[in-house]
Amino acid sequence: YPLCALAVSDERPVSTQSTWALIIHALDLVVSAAGIMCTRARSDKEEPMSAMIRGYTVALGLALVFFLGITRFMLYTPKAPAAWYHYFFCGMIGLLTSYILIFVTQYYTDYNHTPVKRIAKASETGHGTNIIAGMAVVRPR
Repeated sequence: YPLCALAVSDERPVSTQSTWALIIHALDLVVSAAGIMCTRARSDKEEPMSAMIRGYTVALGLALVFFLGITRFMLYTPKAPAAWYHYFFCGMIGLLTSYILIFVTQYYTDYNHTPVKRIAKASETGHGTNIIAGMAVVRPR
Protein backbone atom coordinates (compact mmCIF):
# COMPACT_ATOMS: atom_id res chain seq x y z
CA TYR A 1 0.00 0.00 0.00
CA PRO A 2 1.68 3.24 -1.09
CA LEU A 3 2.70 5.53 1.74
CA CYS A 4 1.67 8.68 -0.10
CA ALA A 5 -1.84 7.26 -0.50
CA LEU A 6 -2.02 6.84 3.28
CA ALA A 7 -1.05 10.44 3.89
CA VAL A 8 -3.52 11.83 1.36
CA SER A 9 -6.42 9.51 2.19
CA ASP A 10 -7.77 11.28 5.28
CA GLU A 11 -10.53 13.84 5.57
CA ARG A 12 -8.16 16.79 5.25
CA PRO A 13 -8.16 18.63 1.94
CA VAL A 14 -5.39 17.78 -0.49
CA SER A 15 -4.17 21.36 -0.21
CA THR A 16 -2.79 20.48 3.24
CA GLN A 17 -0.26 18.12 1.71
CA SER A 18 0.78 20.58 -0.99
CA THR A 19 0.95 23.40 1.55
CA TRP A 20 3.28 21.21 3.63
CA ALA A 21 5.93 21.35 0.90
CA LEU A 22 5.62 25.13 0.64
CA ILE A 23 5.95 25.60 4.40
CA ILE A 24 8.98 23.30 4.55
CA HIS A 25 10.73 25.35 1.88
CA ALA A 26 9.74 28.62 3.53
CA LEU A 27 11.39 27.36 6.71
CA ASP A 28 14.53 26.76 4.64
CA LEU A 29 14.93 30.53 4.49
CA VAL A 30 14.62 30.88 8.27
CA VAL A 31 17.02 28.02 8.94
CA SER A 32 19.54 29.34 6.40
CA ALA A 33 19.43 32.81 7.93
CA ALA A 34 20.08 31.36 11.40
CA GLY A 35 22.98 29.30 10.06
CA ILE A 36 24.48 32.33 8.33
CA MET A 37 24.34 34.32 11.56
CA CYS A 38 26.36 31.60 13.30
CA THR A 39 29.24 31.65 10.82
CA ARG A 40 31.02 34.62 12.36
CA ALA A 41 34.54 33.68 13.40
CA ARG A 42 35.10 33.60 17.15
CA SER A 43 38.66 34.87 16.83
CA ASP A 44 41.11 36.02 14.19
CA LYS A 45 42.92 32.68 14.36
CA GLU A 46 39.86 30.48 13.77
CA GLU A 47 39.83 28.54 10.51
CA PRO A 48 37.08 29.74 8.14
CA MET A 49 35.90 26.19 7.55
CA SER A 50 35.21 25.59 11.25
CA ALA A 51 32.98 28.67 11.35
CA MET A 52 31.16 27.46 8.25
CA ILE A 53 30.67 23.98 9.71
CA ARG A 54 29.35 25.53 12.93
CA GLY A 55 26.78 27.51 10.95
CA TYR A 56 25.84 24.46 8.91
CA THR A 57 25.45 22.39 12.09
CA VAL A 58 23.13 24.99 13.61
CA ALA A 59 21.11 25.11 10.39
CA LEU A 60 20.94 21.32 10.25
CA GLY A 61 19.74 21.07 13.86
CA LEU A 62 17.05 23.70 13.33
CA ALA A 63 16.00 22.06 10.06
CA LEU A 64 15.55 18.70 11.77
CA VAL A 65 13.47 20.23 14.59
CA PHE A 66 11.28 22.30 12.27
CA PHE A 67 10.91 19.44 9.80
CA LEU A 68 9.80 17.12 12.60
CA GLY A 69 7.26 19.61 13.95
CA ILE A 70 5.75 20.65 10.63
CA THR A 71 5.61 17.09 9.32
CA ARG A 72 3.89 15.84 12.47
CA PHE A 73 1.46 18.76 12.59
CA MET A 74 0.47 18.73 8.94
CA LEU A 75 0.73 15.09 7.84
CA TYR A 76 -0.60 13.21 10.87
CA THR A 77 -3.86 11.43 10.14
CA PRO A 78 -5.97 9.22 12.42
CA LYS A 79 -6.36 6.68 9.60
CA ALA A 80 -2.58 6.28 9.28
CA PRO A 81 -1.03 7.59 12.50
CA ALA A 82 2.47 6.37 11.59
CA ALA A 83 2.61 7.72 8.03
CA TRP A 84 3.94 11.15 8.95
CA TYR A 85 7.17 9.88 10.45
CA HIS A 86 8.04 8.03 7.25
CA TYR A 87 8.19 11.43 5.57
CA PHE A 88 10.27 12.75 8.45
CA PHE A 89 12.78 9.88 8.18
CA CYS A 90 13.13 10.44 4.42
CA GLY A 91 13.88 14.11 5.04
CA MET A 92 16.25 13.26 7.88
CA ILE A 93 18.21 10.89 5.63
CA GLY A 94 18.57 13.67 3.05
CA LEU A 95 19.72 16.22 5.63
CA LEU A 96 22.25 13.88 7.20
CA THR A 97 23.55 12.80 3.78
CA SER A 98 24.22 16.43 2.89
CA TYR A 99 26.07 16.85 6.19
CA ILE A 100 28.27 13.83 5.45
CA LEU A 101 28.97 15.14 1.94
CA ILE A 102 30.36 18.34 3.48
CA PHE A 103 33.03 16.34 5.30
CA VAL A 104 33.82 14.11 2.32
CA THR A 105 34.25 17.18 0.13
CA GLN A 106 36.39 18.84 2.77
CA TYR A 107 38.66 15.79 2.94
CA TYR A 108 39.36 15.84 -0.79
CA THR A 109 39.70 19.62 -1.19
CA ASP A 110 41.11 21.03 2.06
CA TYR A 111 44.84 21.72 2.25
CA ASN A 112 45.05 20.10 5.70
CA HIS A 113 44.26 16.61 4.39
CA THR A 114 46.40 13.98 2.70
CA PRO A 115 44.99 14.00 -0.88
CA VAL A 116 45.65 17.71 -1.36
CA LYS A 117 49.08 17.51 0.28
CA ARG A 118 50.01 14.62 -2.00
CA ILE A 119 48.96 16.54 -5.13
CA ALA A 120 50.78 19.68 -3.93
CA LYS A 121 53.95 17.64 -3.39
CA ALA A 122 53.68 16.15 -6.87
CA SER A 123 53.22 19.64 -8.35
CA GLU A 124 56.76 20.53 -7.34
CA THR A 125 58.24 18.22 -9.98
CA GLY A 126 56.12 19.18 -12.98
CA HIS A 127 52.83 19.00 -14.82
CA GLY A 128 52.88 15.30 -15.58
CA THR A 129 53.36 14.18 -12.00
CA ASN A 130 50.65 16.62 -10.95
CA ILE A 131 48.16 14.97 -13.30
CA ILE A 132 49.23 11.47 -12.24
CA ALA A 133 48.89 12.37 -8.55
CA GLY A 134 45.43 13.84 -9.19
CA MET A 135 44.30 10.74 -11.01
CA ALA A 136 45.69 8.57 -8.21
CA VAL A 137 43.35 10.27 -5.74
CA VAL A 138 40.27 8.94 -7.52
CA ARG A 139 41.62 5.43 -8.01
CA PRO A 140 41.85 3.00 -5.08
CA ARG A 141 45.24 1.56 -4.27
